[in-house]
Amino acid sequence: MQQLYKSFYTLVFFFPFLFLHVSLYAQNTVGTVFQDSTLQDGYTLVYPEFQPNTYLIDPCGQIVNTWEGQDDTAPGFSVYLDEQGNLIRAFRPNQDPAGVEITGSGQAGFVEIVDWDNNLIWSHEQIMGNRRLHHDIEVLPNGNILLNAWEGISLDDALALGRDPETLISQNLFDEVIYEINPNTDEIVWEWKASDHLIQTFNTSAPNWVGNPAAWPQRIDLNYVGDSNRRNDWLHFNSLEYDSELDQIIISCPSFGEFWIIDHSTTTAEAAGTTGGRSGKGGDLLYRWGNPESYNAGTADDKKLFFHHAVQLVSEQLSDKTQRRGEIILFNNRQNQFSSVDILTLPEFDSTTWNYVMEGNVYGPLEIDRKIIHPVDPSLLFSTIMSSGQMLDNGNVLINATIPGTITEITANDEIAWEYVVPFSNGLQLEQGTAVTPGQGESFIFKADKYPNTFVGFEGRDLTPTGYLELNPDTTLCGGMVLDTMMMDTMMMDTMMMDTMMMDTMMMDTMMMDTMMMDTMMMDTMMMDTMMMDTMDLSAVNLTILNQVDLFPNPTLDFIQLDWPIRATPYEIYSIDGKARLSGQVDRGKNRISVHHLRPGMYIIRFDQIGAKRFIKL
Repeated sequence: MQQLYKSFYTLVFFFPFLFLHVSLYAQNTVGTVFQDSTLQDGYTLVYPEFQPNTYLIDPCGQIVNTWEGQDDTAPGFSVYLDEQGNLIRAFRPNQDPAGVEITGSGQAGFVEIVDWDNNLIWSHEQIMGNRRLHHDIEVLPNGNILLNAWEGISLDDALALGRDPETLISQNLFDEVIYEINPNTDEIVWEWKASDHLIQTFNTSAPNWVGNPAAWPQRIDLNYVGDSNRRNDWLHFNSLEYDSELDQIIISCPSFGEFWIIDHSTTTAEAAGTTGGRSGKGGDLLYRWGNPESYNAGTADDKKLFFHHAVQLVSEQLSDKTQRRGEIILFNNRQNQFSSVDILTLPEFDSTTWNYVMEGNVYGPLEIDRKIIHPVDPSLLFSTIMSSGQMLDNGNVLINATIPGTITEITANDEIAWEYVVPFSNGLQLEQGTAVTPGQGESFIFKADKYPNTFVGFEGRDLTPTGYLELNPDTTLCGGMVLDTMMMDTMMMDTMMMDTMMMDTMMMDTMMMDTMMMDTMMMDTMMMDTMMMDTMDLSAVNLTILNQVDLFPNPTLDFIQLDWPIRATPYEIYSIDGKARLSGQVDRGKNRISVHHLRPGMYIIRFDQIGAKRFIKL
């Protein structure tokens, strides 16, 4: 056994200079709280709510570029990088100017392009009068920009179109307009309106009356209320996506529980009608999916989408855009107290007729291909608003959950590769160590996008880290390494010198080394679940504290209880593979910790700077 210790001691001190598979694991409350070597290399673009600036961060949470906004503005809400390294972002004033007629959730009003150094290249305003920008923008391959705007419809005009007044709680209605602008000329070169493609079953003498909407899937039922709760913003488009191969636009319509596809190959005149373009359907819907009840072709039980966001083509998110054609990824928000990122495959597209094939009277698919939830606790990604999912080049999925204020990267094997807690509360930076309560601090981000290291917009750019978003950051974060092959959770190294290596705690199972005091180390055929080292041994006081703590029931199904003998202390629970699964705080006296969502297996509960205990989840 002594030989085993010696071999292990040598491995710990000399192997760090040889290993290739490294994971980093920090016990932070904000900023980067977890990452390992399965993450996608690259930089994440974030635009936190209630403040004006946009940031590009590396996996350690360090800022590599900042684009400062105007002090009296806030996100409005989308932001993207183009292949020249320019930033395209929407924003809104903190206080609307006098005379603004249209307001609503997701409002914007301004779009601008700035270069890498934040010099203004172009700006566009649409906030006054009867039209206002909101939610999303989309940069086209030719450099033009698609913009999403509300346009007011008076109550009289809405009734004349056949709107049932019982389905309105306001004195007007919002039309949805998508228009394309050329930033070089400020010319609007294309436009589409939802109001040009309506049907209704209420007023037989009004335009576009039909007997059954199911016979008209290419049109929009003016009196379908859906999740709009009868508000004037009855469609609430919240994302735009452009299919560069088919020259089509994908629209997210959460109030209907659907996303739609329209033809962009039309002229503006054709987009207002029902003929023309490659499809021959003008601006009518080419495809719709998520809720056949919205056109009377199904029931509530057939609904698949629940106030979803960020509908995007997987192929358009990958560096090689020829891969994974026809796959859609989206954030499905309100599914009975949990959210998911869903991936599905569009039905066959008939390139002869330029139309999507229907299955009977509805469009397929009938089921979602993959539903991604948080691998530990689905509630940790529950967000009723905003949010997004992005497919990455290595097959991971980046999930921005707005209400919890987290950005999580999940592997194809449903493991967490990276987790970042947005370090803002109502636009103010948070200090490292601050406990974040989901939804209360409003650390919101509308959408997060990761750009790979190979992104052409980074060529020639200085990506040297300049600091962190959080205050009082953990600057040792990317200097602390952990050997995945030995299942070690954190090893802090000072200037990478062996003689100054700082080790926090080593947990061994009934083993003692000559030069170190160890609390517990569990080894099973040379696999160790957690090792934390420090130059200081566990004190006798800490050992006394741990000896007073019993976890019960152990094994457990739903919860563990313990009596904690000292002041309030943070804890973290790790699985046998060294991944953090749960964190919180124990208070002096009796404590009850719910572990019902953990998978069966062996776990470690580590109490900050004191030590750890084992328990088994059945």
